Amino acid sequence: MDPNQNTGSFGAAIGGSDALKEAMQSRGMDTSILDQQSPASAGGAPSIPIPPTATNPSVGTPDAATAALTPIQAPPPDSEVMIATKALATVVTNDSKMKKDLVSLRGQGVV
Repeated sequence: MDPNQNTGSFGAAIGGSDALKEAMQSRGMDTSILDQQSPASAGGAPSIPIPPTATNPSVGTPDAATAALTPIQAPPPDSEVMIATKALATVVTNDSKMKKDLVSLRGQGVV
């Protein structure tokens, strides 16, 4: 076995891919899978480009990526929503002040 051949950590432990092929063949197993390369690997790439599908026609188009990154301008909130938000903020602020005052009074022994 070539010592410079990259067989990965598993392949190095068993003597490389040739030893694995021999072991599989001696057991009557198909070894063609060892000659294949995954499209996800560094050197592997699909030989056929992936076409857009009917359910997702934007697969693989740069326009889809650009559209996904483009911020969407939200409409301004209604005046009723603004009033409700301000009222809620006031309630939260007052509640927080009341709790701080209660803790302060308990610390002084008043309550």
